Amino acid sequence: MTRIIFVRHGQSRGNLEQVFVGDADSPLTDLGVRQAELTAGYLAGCHIDAVYASDIPRAYQTGQKIAEKQGLDVIKDTAFREIYAGKWSMRPYAELQRTYPDSYGKWLNNIGMAACDGGESFEDVRVRAFARANELARANDGKTICVATHATPIRSVICSIYGMTGDRAKDVPWVGNASVTVAEYEDGVWRLPVVNETSHLGDMHTEFGKGV
Repeated sequence: MTRIIFVRHGQSRGNLEQVFVGDADSPLTDLGVRQAELTAGYLAGCHIDAVYASDIPRAYQTGQKIAEKQGLDVIKDTAFREIYAGKWSMRPYAELQRTYPDSYGKWLNNIGMAACDGGESFEDVRVRAFARANELARANDGKTICVATHATPIRSVICSIYGMTGDRAKDVPWVGNASVTVAEYEDGVWRLPVVNETSHLGDMHTEFGKGV
């Protein structure tokens, strides 16, 4: 069996300011750094064989906190990047609702069928992230690895494992900042024993703002 621990990055400046960041660089806030440290501490008692991370700094820095506790280096993996946001990049949620009412409305209400204007679709992210998760799972039998990544890749992997793709993806919620989701793979079968664990964050727990 392979265990993959998916960790969403800590709170970013874009999360705080309620803008659609996508794959742009939005640094961790002071709270986001502390969240990453708390998650690293939470996982410190778990033996981890390798730490992978999106190359986008907020996720990579979160992965570094985890790797430091394990005495490991972080392996950059672009398959776990956040969605390429195209024309939506770094624009406030409220502005997107005014400027792109149809496409952004679909993102809010039927995400599995939605796409960023000039950018990737949710399905694009799901295909690349889940394909890479399968590659890592098959290559790491008997090991536990950690992947520090973003909200859309994690949500899309959860959708894939639950078989809730297309019109059903909307029924899978977002995960919180610095949350832990554990996926296990054995003999071609996935299961999710832990989804969106945030109890270790206490009163530092943060979720998405309204409008995304």
